[in-house]
Parts: sequence; structure tokens; C-alpha cells
Amino acid sequence: MPIELRITIPNLPNMVRAFSQDLTAPVNDVIDKEYVTQLFEKVRAEAPVKTGALRDSINITRMGSEWRIESGVPYDIFVRGGTVPHPIFPCRPAYALWWEDMRVDHPIAMANHPGIEKPNDYAQRALDSMGGRLSTALDAIFRKIGEMTRF
Repeated sequence: MPIELRITIPNLPNMVRAFSQDLTAPVNDVIDKEYVTQLFEKVRAEAPVKTGALRDSINITRMGSEWRIESGVPYDIFVRGGTVPHPIFPCRPAYALWWEDMRVDHPIAMANHPGIEKPNDYAQRALDSMGGRLSTALDAIFRKIGEMTRF
């Protein structure tokens, strides 16, 4: 399963309706600017780069008061969680495995993958590195609400 970090503010529209005007959009903009965008940039910066495909596949989507930071490559789960040693077979029986830098006769019908012993949970590192930034974002939200609700 590709990485998926969800940031959800439950009942945000209901919370801000208590004021005389709908503050959902401005509050979402503050959350987006003060927290989610920074988290997205940190996730991309922490992602390992061999070909760049994993890092380049990481994207952010927003649906109302929910944001998703996801990777679009199927092997992301193996990068983050590691794997045990295992055999690799061709996708289709008529094909064979081949790598330019291997020092064995080619093509081959099976290879033993050594596994990924040290998982690289780059998304969790990025999330951990955000520390108190969510509190900072919430402070900015309350300042924004205060500015918009002054008489």
C-alpha cells in the first residue's frame, strides 16, 4: 500500500459556523499554508532517491477539510517497511530477468533478492520532525478567526 498521511479536521465546518460568517475556507487555507504544505515538503525531502520515481510520485490532495499526502509507486510499502530475503521471478513465464551490472550469465529465470533489512520510514521521520508545528498552525488559525470575527 502506498504511503497515505491524512490530516483531517473533523467537524471544522460545524465549529466555525458558530461565528457570524463561514470561516471554513480561510481556516483551511491557514492549515494548508502553516502545516500541510510544510509536511508535504518534508516528506518529499526525506524520501530516498535512487531514480527519483518515489520522490516524484509523492503528491498532496485536498478535499474540503481533509488533506492526503500519498505516494504513487507500488513499492513504497517495501521501502518504508522493509522486506525479507525472497526469490524474484519474471512477470510472465516467457520472459527472463536481466540486469546490466550483474556478473552472471544472462538471462536468468530466477534471482534471490537479499531483502531490505533496514526499513526507511521516511514519512514517519518527516511527521516526527514537524514537532510542535501543528500547535503553531492551530495558533495561526485562532488568530485568523479572531481577525475575521472582530466587530
